[in-house]
Amino acid sequence: MTAAKGVWALKIGREERAGVAVLSLTGRVGHASARGFMEALREAVSSGQEGIVVDLSAVDYVSSAGIRALADSSRQASRAGLGMTVCGLQEPVWLAMDLAGLVPELAVEPSRERALARLEELRPPRRRS
Repeated sequence: MTAAKGVWALKIGREERAGVAVLSLTGRVGHASARGFMEALREAVSSGQEGIVVDLSAVDYVSSAGIRALADSSRQASRAGLGMTVCGLQEPVWLAMDLAGLVPELAVEPSRERALARLEELRPPRRRS
């Protein structure tokens, strides 16, 4: 999925790993691309997966609309009983989210691997058949 064009383009990749929807963003999350980002997050919440990882390691800018999309999706995931972890925050993105007061509300990890491990730790034990 690609939202917006030019320098503000945002590409959103999606894969599933061990029951977790992984969204990989590349580019900038500006006002024009935030709608596509929100749609991808909503799809991930309703996908039937056990958790969501949002990998922002290739994102160097996030606007207030992108921050709002993350905050709303985090609340939706929580209401649905899903864990959601954000990873790979570059300094400008971390700063924007911190100034908006979002960092304390999110589960943030430095890498995708650590984010997946965190969600695995939160899963209830599976029953043996």
